[in-house]
Amino acid sequence: PAGGYDILIAGVGGTGIVTLAQILGMAAHLDGLQVRTLDQTGLAQKYGAVTSHVRIGGGMPVSRGPRIPNWRGRLLLGADLVTAAREAMLGRLARDATAVVDRALRPTWGFARDPDLALDAGSYEGRIGQAVGRVLGLDARRIAAALGAPVAANLVLLGFAAQHGLLPVGIGAIDRAIGLDGTAVEANREAFRVGRCAAADEVRLRRWLNQMAPEVLSPPPEDDLDRLIDRHAAFLEAYQDAAWSARYLRRIEAVRRAESSLAPPRDALAVAAAQSLFKLMAYKDEYEVARLLGDPAFQAILEQQFEPGFEIHFDLAPTWLARPDPTTGRPRKRRFGAPGCAPFSARWRMAGGCAALRSTRSAGSGSGGPSGA
Repeated sequence: PAGGYDILIAGVGGTGIVTLAQILGMAAHLDGLQVRTLDQTGLAQKYGAVTSHVRIGGGMPVSRGPRIPNWRGRLLLGADLVTAAREAMLGRLARDATAVVDRALRPTWGFARDPDLALDAGSYEGRIGQAVGRVLGLDARRIAAALGAPVAANLVLLGFAAQHGLLPVGIGAIDRAIGLDGTAVEANREAFRVGRCAAADEVRLRRWLNQMAPEVLSPPPEDDLDRLIDRHAAFLEAYQDAAWSARYLRRIEAVRRAESSLAPPRDALAVAAAQSLFKLMAYKDEYEVARLLGDPAFQAILEQQFEPGFEIHFDLAPTWLARPDPTTGRPRKRRFGAPGCAPFSARWRMAGGCAALRSTRSAGSGSGGPSGA
């Protein structure tokens, strides 16, 4: 565009915001357009606020700096609602700008000081809507998770914006730029295509994703008690054993029978009991962490997201190896690592298999497992 087109990207550290700006910049370059970018990370570490300015134009004057002036932004890509709704971001957008936002919310630092702090996606989206002409939203992170590549949520967002005709660069140029970036190329291309599909036919996309990963995209509603109980029972059997799962089923069935005797019949208490007891019985201890890390599905996700030859390192303090820190008195951690997933996956599976060592038998329970449930 001769007059230039300014794009603001808002997100948090460690989620690929700078990479998204680089892909847009490279796509503009491939289309023969001038481009300037500015990444503002400040003191942000992982999950701290990060913003990128991308200024694209066919005849950009030398005097035009990379920072987008106030009231000039044409498009906001809000990969994080909280960051996107900040006054510093909204003040750079034109009144008739368009915002494309991921509706998923991440907890903010305010929770450390106020655990009762309300975090409402609608309020942040409404604040953005007051500053711009149009807001388009989708569950980019949930869609990316259903695809097995949660870190590709930004590419879902980009594809959504592209299909709505909001980008000044071509689809082919973006595809080539993703390839040139060289990181998780196929996963990122798929996320970009799925984002386009979400804009073109969201109903069809959700139907497809429900078949692909129903628990990720559409968890059972709270009032669908049978599905909820079945899902929890299957998880608890993998977490501990069949006896632990059966113990859960007995407790919940007792609550259901008692509640069903009321007039009119209801199941609100049984739903609450099913959820609360599951949280208690599936406490994520060291054995559960080992089981999840050794899960072949986790290994498949890592191999999909990273190029061959990657290494994984774990900082651990095994009781038989760790020496106490002279200052704190706590065991010092040691770093363990190996190329790929296989070497450590076998070790984690072995450690996770020791779940039977959890606590002791509860009196009268007839089953091992953590006590207290």
